[in-house]
Amino acid sequence: MIMMAPYTSTTSKGKKPYKSWLKDGVNGGPSSMDVLVNWLSKKANYAKWKGDDCERIPKKSLLESIIDQMREVGIYHRLAKDVASKISTLQSNYRLAREWKEIDGKKLLDTGASEEGIHEELLKRFPYWDALNEVFNSSRSSAWPMSISSIMHSEEDELFYIKQEEYGFEEEESSMSPISKRRRRSSDQQIIDNTSDSASTTHSTQSLPCTQTIQQTPVIIRPLPRVLPSPTSIHSITTDSSRRDNILAESLLQVTREKEAGRMKRSQDMLKFLREKRMERDQLLIEKELTKRVKAKAELVKNLMDAGFDKAAITEQLNML
Repeated sequence: MIMMAPYTSTTSKGKKPYKSWLKDGVNGGPSSMDVLVNWLSKKANYAKWKGDDCERIPKKSLLESIIDQMREVGIYHRLAKDVASKISTLQSNYRLAREWKEIDGKKLLDTGASEEGIHEELLKRFPYWDALNEVFNSSRSSAWPMSISSIMHSEEDELFYIKQEEYGFEEEESSMSPISKRRRRSSDQQIIDNTSDSASTTHSTQSLPCTQTIQQTPVIIRPLPRVLPSPTSIHSITTDSSRRDNILAESLLQVTREKEAGRMKRSQDMLKFLREKRMERDQLLIEKELTKRVKAKAELVKNLMDAGFDKAAITEQLNML
């Protein structure tokens, strides 16, 4: 009797297979990365993404626009969160490449490296430098890259901040302790009294017609404390940075010298090895030639002896060779 195993469905949800952003082009068309970089390389699009335009466009709408362009070339598997994550990754990688260019690249230029070599190293770190440097570099002071959650929920955040600004004064008062509230009210009342006194004095001295004054709640501006670095700390920071630069330059020169010395030693070792091999080959050829001659003489002696020659005749024949 044959026992049949019960059929179990294998349609359990598993992880989606990863599809490369560089190799998902359809029929030789552009890949997902090509479409995204082409969209970001346009200043108008990147300005909308940063929110520089007067009309703020939600990030979700911009992400849908990018996905629509991908669908036009046959790419249907990208989601909005995937595109937002890839934009954030591109911004992070660009920032790292730019920092390398401004610090390490400049030091290498000062030590004699060529600009072409620096540019090649830059493209290894960020292959899309030529396409995105102009648009990404135009907003160096902007706070990017953004997190994916802030990108996907930007509309809700904007509404929350608007409400917070409207009710910020009441929230500040509600968070104060009773003593702080009394101090603030007394301070506000004192400012109002001073304002009314100055207004009445001005009215009596200038004999102006009586007008009804509208009292407004004064806005109290509390400046943040500024902590300026001392000259000693600035000098120490400058000294430390220059010392680090000198140490780095010396280490680069030392590494270059060691590489050159290693290259010279390898070249000398290779020449010595080739010379020894050539001498061994020549010696082997000489030995082979001598062996051939000895064998030929032995064969000749054997043939002469078979022919009936005596030793004197054989010796004479050998001397003639």
